[in-house]
Amino acid sequence: MRHASKLVFLATVGSLALGSVAMGEDCLLPPTELEVFFEVGDVNGDGVTDVVVAEPFTVTGAGPVVAVSGLDGRPLQVFGTPAGVKYFGMGVGQVADLDNDGGAELAVASLSYDLPSAPVVLLHIYSVASGQPIGVVEIRDETALTPADIRLLGDLDEDRTVGPTDASILLDYLTGQGTIGDRALADVDQDGLVELGDAVRLLSRTGMSLDDCRRALVAAQLNEMMLADPWDQGTQQLGLLGCALCWIRCWAAMSQAADCAAYCQAQFDACRDAPTQWDECECMINVRTTCMPTCLAQVANAAGSCGSCVWKCAPRPSYR
Repeated sequence: MRHASKLVFLATVGSLALGSVAMGEDCLLPPTELEVFFEVGDVNGDGVTDVVVAEPFTVTGAGPVVAVSGLDGRPLQVFGTPAGVKYFGMGVGQVADLDNDGGAELAVASLSYDLPSAPVVLLHIYSVASGQPIGVVEIRDETALTPADIRLLGDLDEDRTVGPTDASILLDYLTGQGTIGDRALADVDQDGLVELGDAVRLLSRTGMSLDDCRRALVAAQLNEMMLADPWDQGTQQLGLLGCALCWIRCWAAMSQAADCAAYCQAQFDACRDAPTQWDECECMINVRTTCMPTCLAQVANAAGSCGSCVWKCAPRPSYR
């Protein structure tokens, strides 16, 4: 009998909280719809904690992320899914004012590569007031972020200020008279294309700057989402976003080991087509001595990767 089911849990890491998760109609089947609710603090200045709703794990791909008023439930802002990413909204947290407009910003996590390729977590930083992306952070491992990792979209010369020089670099690139160092920074509207619309948006941001103090503050806030305790370099217990990256790498390692096992099995089966029994035996011995050790090494790597996630992500009591 099919019935509505709901898995509810709460995990709070720094300024990020993951709350109610709707698992679809049958918890025994892969979910076709999954909404995640994040408590992100007061983002509109009315004194009430607001909520962000995301659908990062739907089978049709991640939907938009919506900020909702905690006071009356009305939508505050809709953040569209950037091009070329998956699981948009798998983590959301409020960070300090990055563009100096006096309002809050939201960091929304996504995965930039398809599994089982090496995953890179992208944190897209949005202005709640305008709904526009203003910054991006790449996370390639579980190490703590530094202020230099916080970058403004449109800052093509990477001087921490969006200005006429950046607009000139982009226009030269669009007219075939120049190059750009990082396409991710040139794609100001995050639609996957670098085009004239990005130049228009870049010009509208002229004067936006990022001082050392704000960069350091945002990096510290994001580290709270990556590491449960960024100052505890001994245990390295991961926060919610760090665990997301860790489990994705675990999944990728297991997929690689499974592909290797399937390849070895195919090679082993092919040995049966050898012209003589001697050739068949020699072929099977070759598979066992060359292919299988490689697969066993990949299985061991996957076990180590996944075991590391269990240790780094399991909740442990604090004695402070």
